[in-house]
Amino acid sequence: HLSLRRQRQMCIRDRDGTSCLRRAGSVAAQARCAVLVLDVDRFKLINDTYGHAAGDAALRSFADAVRRALRDGDHFGRMGGEEFALILPNTRTREAFLFAERLREAISFMTVEMREVRAFGITVSIGLSSTEPGGNSLSDALQKADRLLYSAKKGGRNRVMSELVPA
Repeated sequence: HLSLRRQRQMCIRDRDGTSCLRRAGSVAAQARCAVLVLDVDRFKLINDTYGHAAGDAALRSFADAVRRALRDGDHFGRMGGEEFALILPNTRTREAFLFAERLREAISFMTVEMREVRAFGITVSIGLSSTEPGGNSLSDALQKADRLLYSAKKGGRNRVMSELVPA
């Protein structure tokens, strides 16, 4: 689970790569934000089966897919290993859930291709939480989303788990 130290080290970047967690935290304090924690499924198996270069290619393909889905003002960054965070300002739970499902599905249809190994696919599990102005902090929402991510993993992977049922 997310340690406070790890959260401070995590840099959440927007499209032009200029903002960090502090900026995302200030946005979350002022507006409702959806908070997603994403993890590439069975990443160790990818590294063990295809090699570390293939694992790196899988992470690049995954990150590129996420970046293509970002809107202006969204924040995306790597938390460590194969785990990433995505902050969607001014986004309701239903919108965020639909966004996460579209992203999950798009990633599941991707193929990672390299000359050295046969092509392979990847999937992603996603935990979804939210912040409210004057309510829970970004740190709290990241911790909830991280717990929901692990529920998604335990539930079979390649799925989105949300703290609330989208209305």
